Amino acid sequence: MPILDKLISVDRRIIYLIIGIAVIVPFFVPVNLPIYVSPPVQSVYDYIDALPAGSVVLLSFSFGPSTVPELLPMYKAILRHCFSKKLRVIGIALNSEGTTIADNTIRTIAQEFGYKEYEDYVYLGYKFPPFAVILGIGEDISTPFPKDYSRKNLSDIPMMKNIHNYDDIDLVVDFGSMNTPELWVTYAGAKYKEKVAVGCTGVMVSGLYPYLNTGQLVGLIGGLKGAAEYEKLIDKKEKATVGMRVQSVAHIVIILMVIFGNAVYLLSLKRKT
Repeated sequence: MPILDKLISVDRRIIYLIIGIAVIVPFFVPVNLPIYVSPPVQSVYDYIDALPAGSVVLLSFSFGPSTVPELLPMYKAILRHCFSKKLRVIGIALNSEGTTIADNTIRTIAQEFGYKEYEDYVYLGYKFPPFAVILGIGEDISTPFPKDYSRKNLSDIPMMKNIHNYDDIDLVVDFGSMNTPELWVTYAGAKYKEKVAVGCTGVMVSGLYPYLNTGQLVGLIGGLKGAAEYEKLIDKKEKATVGMRVQSVAHIVIILMVIFGNAVYLLSLKRKT
C-alpha cells in the first residue's frame, strides 16, 4: 500500500503548512461558529445593563502589552457597553506598561459615542502600588489621584465634583493579568463593600472561581473566549470574535489530524500482522 507508506512518512512541513492555512483562512473567510455565553460573563453584562444612566463605573487597566490580545478586547467591550448605557466612566491604570494603551483606548471609544472628557469620563492614569491605590480610593480618590493623566486637578473636573470614594462608585471592573483581581476583592470588596467584577487571562479563571462562587465577584470574564462572549452580548463582533474563530478552526484541524494520524498508524500495524 504505497499511499499508506507515504502518509506514515509525510514531511512535517506539510503539517505545519496545513496548520498555517487553518489559522490564516478564518481571518478572511467568515466561519460562523456558535458562541455560547457563560453565566459569569452574563452576570457582568446584566449588572452593568441594570445600572441607571449617570451611574459611575471604575475600570482598572491592570495589564501590559503581553496580554493585550486577551484582555484589550474585553476592556473595549465593557467601555462600549458603559457608554451605550450613558454611564460615567473613571479609568485608572495599575500597570505602568498599560498606561498609554488605556488612555488611547478610552479616548477612541468615547469618540464613537460622542462622550466628552471631564463630563462623561475621566482617565486618571497610573499609580503604584496597587493595594495602596485601592485602599486610598476607599478614603478619598483624590489622595492617590490628586490630578488626572493630563495633570488637571481633580477638584477642577466637573464629573468628579460628587465622586469621592467607593460610596459614589457603583461598580469596579478590574482587567488583570497578575494579582490585582484578588487585591480588589480583598480591599475594595471586603473592606468597603464595593461591587467588583473581573476580566482576566484564561489561565487565571480557575483561581478566581472561588470568589465568584462566594458572591465576592459580580461576574467574571475569562480570556479571549469571555471577551468574545461579551462582544456577542453587545452585538459588536471584533477581535475577540475573530480570534476565537481562528482558534476554533485551528483546534478542529488539529483534532482531525490526530484522529487521521492514529487511524493511519493502526492500519499500518494491521498490514504488518
